[in-house]
Amino acid sequence: MASPRAFTFKCSPSLAFSTKTLMDSKPRTLRSPFSCSTSGSPQREARLSDAVEGAITLQEWQGWGTTSPLPAMVTKIVEDLKALEKDIDAQMSFGGSGGKLQCWLPLEDCMCSNVTQSTLWHRMRFWLYMHPKDFLRQNNTGKLLWQVFGTEAATLCLFGISEHEEIMWNALKLAGKKNVWCLYPNKNAALKSVEDVFGQEPSPYLECTDTKTNEDGTLNFILIDGTWNNSVSIFSRLKDQATSVWGEADFPCISLATGVSAMHKLRPQPSWDRTCTAGAAIGLLSELQLLPEFSSFGFDKQAEALEDTLVILLEALTTRRVRMGRSITRKVRHMSGIC
Repeated sequence: MASPRAFTFKCSPSLAFSTKTLMDSKPRTLRSPFSCSTSGSPQREARLSDAVEGAITLQEWQGWGTTSPLPAMVTKIVEDLKALEKDIDAQMSFGGSGGKLQCWLPLEDCMCSNVTQSTLWHRMRFWLYMHPKDFLRQNNTGKLLWQVFGTEAATLCLFGISEHEEIMWNALKLAGKKNVWCLYPNKNAALKSVEDVFGQEPSPYLECTDTKTNEDGTLNFILIDGTWNNSVSIFSRLKDQATSVWGEADFPCISLATGVSAMHKLRPQPSWDRTCTAGAAIGLLSELQLLPEFSSFGFDKQAEALEDTLVILLEALTTRRVRMGRSITRKVRHMSGIC
């Protein structure tokens, strides 16, 4: 076993995945990011008791890109990770400076100082409906949205975390179904393009808020963030909840004319018509910019800021792979891919 060296993750609970770079032997892994049991031997119970002292605070949790209360499941996993930290003598810190979101990469690969923030159009909001396992991935691109646009404009909703899902659905109900879309290739329904939905002149989506229905007029776009296999379960939950809220199972989806994402070099998609989460957001913003009714809202600048950040992430991950002696190309996946 190689001698462990101390390192710091700012805002990164991904220690279970990153220890491969520190130890020659196979690292201890966690079955699920949000389902760790705290039961076990008396020695392990003692370690967990000590770990509680370093438990994550509400401020730190919200610094990860969310405005929700601290879920009980998250408290459990943090306690377990802090216990793991004691086992392998590798320091972790949650929250970064003042609880502000920093990075999911080790400090030597941190790209956050190179990120340029941008202001998303005030009538638009992204929801990152993310699978918990993707929350821990260093190469996840969904996190870039709230780094660029902020947590109010790009809000995290972790799949299976009731506090998160309740917050998202309260906002969707307020917006009204006509102002909610999912960027997802739903093969069981007729797909509409950005032009099909927003290309009318004058656009009904740019009208004033409907005071009769109390709908706030915000355009909500849900980005499913997980492997393509996991996305099926996530989208199914969206439809189930839509039935409960609106009495209809069909969930409006938008199909994008996306190109190949910069991240394709490190994370190939199962087919060329699919892209990463940040790539989908860039595609939406770019296509909206082409519509005359929406051309004055600066979507081109917002797309450019996000694309620049995506390139920065790619460069950081590539540099890390080269330093670790790993390949910087990946085999194309035909059956599944990372969303």
